[in-house]
Amino acid sequence: RLEGELEKHLFNGQFTSTDPNVDLDFDGQINIEDKAFSSDFTADIRKIDLNAIHLSKDISNINGNLQISVAGSNTNDIVGSVDIADLQIKYKDVDYNFDSLYVSSAPGVDNNRNIILYSDFMSGSIDGVFDFGELVPAFKNYIYDYHPGWAYKLKINEKSEELNNAQNFRYKFAI
Repeated sequence: RLEGELEKHLFNGQFTSTDPNVDLDFDGQINIEDKAFSSDFTADIRKIDLNAIHLSKDISNINGNLQISVAGSNTNDIVGSVDIADLQIKYKDVDYNFDSLYVSSAPGVDNNRNIILYSDFMSGSIDGVFDFGELVPAFKNYIYDYHPGWAYKLKINEKSEELNNAQNFRYKFAI
């Protein structure tokens, strides 16, 4: 069942799929134009089997409730929030269950960004100027330079490639 407006780059409405591999209800909007996107929707995913529909060899099942409101053109300028409840993912035949997961991204002053994460197993934040795509290499370089014992344990044997952008941020995580 599909009700709503469907244009070249926009879907605004509701749809329901009861296929054995994609069983969900969707209500909201997704807009993908040129290099920018925006979305504001809720989805009740009873089952999506990414393996069966040939989108992943490792993920065979996803279900949960999503509320997503985000906009941006790449990982460095995304603004909005993702709120997920009762998420279950089957990855390589292992079930992972999350009661709740909330992530928000907001701009700050002077090109600063703020990312907040809350879940039933951890919470944290990252504040400052950073290139999202370079966060993992930046953390690896930090561990390599300042914590050689951990670098050895984590098998970080050399620094990551040169980073293109300055990384100046604070972070706090609790598990």
